[in-house]
Amino acid sequence: MRGGIVGEEYVLLGSREVGPVVEKIRRARPDVILNTINGDTNVHFFRALRAAGITPGTTPTMSFSFAEHELKSLQARDMAGDYATLSYFQSIATEKNRRFVERFRTRYGADRVTADPIEAGYFGVYLWAQAVEDAGTTSVGAIRKAIKRQSFDAPGGMVYVEPENQHTWKIVRIGKIREDGQFDIVWTSEKPVRPVPYPVYRSRDEWGAFLDGLYRGWGGAWANRAG
Repeated sequence: MRGGIVGEEYVLLGSREVGPVVEKIRRARPDVILNTINGDTNVHFFRALRAAGITPGTTPTMSFSFAEHELKSLQARDMAGDYATLSYFQSIATEKNRRFVERFRTRYGADRVTADPIEAGYFGVYLWAQAVEDAGTTSVGAIRKAIKRQSFDAPGGMVYVEPENQHTWKIVRIGKIREDGQFDIVWTSEKPVRPVPYPVYRSRDEWGAFLDGLYRGWGGAWANRAG
C-alpha cells in the first residue's frame, strides 16, 4: 500500500504558534499525521489538534520526538491511540530495563518516567567511559578514535557506534500510546538499524553545504528562532 503527501509544514523550535498548521491539517483531512516536532512545541501542537477535533480515532499521529515525559504534560486518555517511533520505551519488558527504571525512580522520584532521550544519555556516558579506558587518556582526539570501536548493552538493547559517522546502531520500535501514559510496543526491528544521518538524495558534501548555509543564515546559531 502506498500513500501520498497532502501537505508539509514547519514551525520554529520552541514556538507555540501551531494554530495555522493545525488548521491546514483540519482542511486537508489526512489519513495520518507524521510529526517531527521537537520539544515542548509538541504539547501545544497536540492541544491544538484536540481543540480542532482531530483525535487518534479519526486521524492518528505518528511522532518521532515525543515520549513518556511529554505525555505527562497532556491528558494521556486524549492521546491514547497515537503512535511514536523511537528506540526505547519505558515499557520494554526485559529484566535489564526493569532494573534501569527501578534505579531511575529510586534516585529521581517514583513519579518520574524514563524515555528515549534519558536512555540515550545513560548509555552515552558508558560509551564515553569505555572509549576513555580503551584510549588510556582523556585526550579528545584519542577518544574520538576509540569511540568508533565501542558498543554497549543498554536498557533498550545493544547499541554500536558506527565508525563512519559516530552515530549509533539501535533497535527501532513503534509504540502505541496507552491511557496510562505508557506505550504498547507494536513493532520492533529484528536487529539494530544502521544510522543514516545523511539521506541519499544529497551527497555528504551537499549536506554539509546545506547545513553550513542554515547556520550562517541563522546568525551563527543551530536553531532558527527569528521567524
